[in-house]
Amino acid sequence: MAMIRALAVDIDGTLSDQNRVLCPAALQALRRLLVPVVLCTGNTHCFTRTVCVLLGTPRIFIAENGGVLSHSEDEMEILADLKIISKTSESIRARACAELRSA
Repeated sequence: MAMIRALAVDIDGTLSDQNRVLCPAALQALRRLLVPVVLCTGNTHCFTRTVCVLLGTPRIFIAENGGVLSHSEDEMEILADLKIISKTSESIRARACAELRSA
């Protein structure tokens, strides 16, 4: 039988409720595990890092729907296409400005 080498777990709806309140019992259970816990979530890098701090786990996680990998406290890898993100953000900004002007 294969040994479990790590546990990948989501945050929203798994470690937290619909209001994003973390479940203390779930956090305590994860702290007792004898394998590394890797958070995998759509949440932002900073929120996911904060949950790692609360859990007391290494800062190894997958965030932003797979767009950011954190390998350690000091090393992260951005997998998202920054050109697409920049273009999308400019489009949203332009649309918001246009709506404000017409209001």
